[in-house]
Amino acid sequence: MTADLGIQTVYTMKALVAKGYKKFAVVYDQDNGYVNWVRTDPWKNAFSQAGVTVEQIGVAKGTTDFGSQITKIVSGKYDAVFPFFTVEDAAPFITQATAGGYTGKFFDPVSQLTSLRLVTLAPKSLGLLAATPQTSDVPSFKKFADAYKKANGKPLDDPTYTGYGYDALKFIAEAMTKAGTTTDRAKINATIKGIKTTCASICFSQGTGVNKGAYIAKDNFLTSLTKTGYVKVK
Repeated sequence: MTADLGIQTVYTMKALVAKGYKKFAVVYDQDNGYVNWVRTDPWKNAFSQAGVTVEQIGVAKGTTDFGSQITKIVSGKYDAVFPFFTVEDAAPFITQATAGGYTGKFFDPVSQLTSLRLVTLAPKSLGLLAATPQTSDVPSFKKFADAYKKANGKPLDDPTYTGYGYDALKFIAEAMTKAGTTTDRAKINATIKGIKTTCASICFSQGTGVNKGAYIAKDNFLTSLTKTGYVKVK
């Protein structure tokens, strides 16, 4: 259960352009395998499909002083920058960038930073724009988030992967019920392949082409980071 990162990126960039942003940069961990896969596969045509060009600035793993990269984005007068790191590494970058004179927006087209930890670690991240298929404007997702808070006594800090995990387990349970077994792996797998659409906290449809075998979230929303989580941008 996931999102099509190419489609989500195209959606994000078009949404940002519609809001008047024109010049973009991505500062990324060049030694992170996932980051590099996204850059070479889902992003291969996404930026051109959205009609934008994006400066991509690599950073070595373990970097703690982002001075040279910040100098580049400040002098380049970028409208929006995506810090493509883990939350813990993105936080000091955002803090240093704002202290170093960057006044543009931060954004996230692939739900990498959709975590409340970011607010705690980098208060200057408030207002970050992110694309996600999960928002409280979707009634089923709000119900899931409310149930999580009730069960754990605190808000859901990382909705993206917690939500995807929850949906995957609900999907397996759905397949077991339809297959009439909890132990026959072949029968359960065959049932999964026969389910075209499934809904739990959000809805997913069976992928095709490069997404074959995955269940892809249907919708994308532009959201803004607040102290209580991401809120849909009107």
